[in-house]
Amino acid sequence: MLLWVAVQMLLRRLYARHGPVVPAVAKGVEEYKRQALQAGRSESGLQADLDPFLDRFFLSRIALRFLVGHHIALYEQSVKPEGQRRMDRIGMIHTKCSPLQVVSDAVDDAREVCIRTRGDAPDVNVIGSPALTFP
Repeated sequence: MLLWVAVQMLLRRLYARHGPVVPAVAKGVEEYKRQALQAGRSESGLQADLDPFLDRFFLSRIALRFLVGHHIALYEQSVKPEGQRRMDRIGMIHTKCSPLQVVSDAVDDAREVCIRTRGDAPDVNVIGSPALTFP
């Protein structure tokens, strides 16, 4: 049991430590593009080089972060007393996920970014059934 707890602690530290990787990669890509363009490379040539690498990198990252996060969430649920467990979640899987709520949250976030960076944001009407849910 002690080894299992140690593994969980290690996974949580690794999961948290690798959180800022995406902004670091984005910054590195921008720097690479800037230097490559200054050296005379074409924008289309850069995209042809970078896109396959970034696609593989981010798909692998998403998959690994989901698996590790799901494992951590399952472990945390397993050690909670029965009365404190959320019955609408299995690990990271929300068993009653509402597409309407997900889209509405994304719209709110996008509007907030637009307002913060541009001073204004378009109105967006999201249409859907709040009763529709699925895992």
